[in-house]
Amino acid sequence: MRAFFGYDSEESLPLPAEPGMVIDFTSAGHAAVYKDGHWGAVDIWGSWTDGVRAEIVFPVTTAPTGDLLMFVRISAAFVGLDKEPIRLSAFFEGERLGRWVAFPGYSLVTFKAVLPRRLMAGKQECRLRIETENPQSVQNVVDSTGELRIGEDPRELGVRVQSVSFASTDLLKYTVGKTLDFTDNGKGVNHMTECWRSEEHTSELQSLR
Repeated sequence: MRAFFGYDSEESLPLPAEPGMVIDFTSAGHAAVYKDGHWGAVDIWGSWTDGVRAEIVFPVTTAPTGDLLMFVRISAAFVGLDKEPIRLSAFFEGERLGRWVAFPGYSLVTFKAVLPRRLMAGKQECRLRIETENPQSVQNVVDSTGELRIGEDPRELGVRVQSVSFASTDLLKYTVGKTLDFTDNGKGVNHMTECWRSEEHTSELQSLR
């Protein structure tokens, strides 16, 4: 069953994944038609995963010309009772892409992965699955504060997804001798993992040759 939760519930057609396409998971976007599985509340900063399995289903061209580079932008990881990092596993068409770790708090982190052409060829739509290994109980956090509420909060939150975007793998190409610029105006961010600080901050490493 597809999820239609939050502000975005009007009819809209999903667009095929291709370079330049962005799925906006905030309350201003139209991500409901792409959602399946365990999704929760939506706000101006994105959509929370609520449970173990949150899926994104999107159309693809039947004859893709190459692999796709995918960026998953996270705007928060829920701060649970023990403040442990949220551990995620990403799967595309059943094949594991990698394991991601989001540290608790409200900061922007971008995870990236390459979607293989061979998994998209000949299909009308594909499925990205994000599994949360350790979703955090909201009720446990409420209980720890001693706050009295009517009823229990059943939510098991993981991360808040702000957007999913697609680009050509050409962004990853590098020529020997070329300088990678890691300043705000450079393109070094394309080669960074989520372990780097945000490009909005000044980095000690400004270039690499």
